[in-house]
Amino acid sequence: MTQRKLLIVIGLTAFFAGASAYIFNHFNPWIGIILGISTAITSITYLQNQFKKNEK
Repeated sequence: MTQRKLLIVIGLTAFFAGASAYIFNHFNPWIGIILGISTAITSITYLQNQFKKNEK
């Protein structure tokens, strides 16, 4: 995984974490929680798969 891909993943994760916090505070808390959890799970799974590819 290149540094550029890693920065893109980190940037998208930070954006969606901020969006989930904004939605949690201003609109619907449950949607914010679901968006935050799904963002964390998706980014962790993606990073794990990328690091497994690099080990081979």
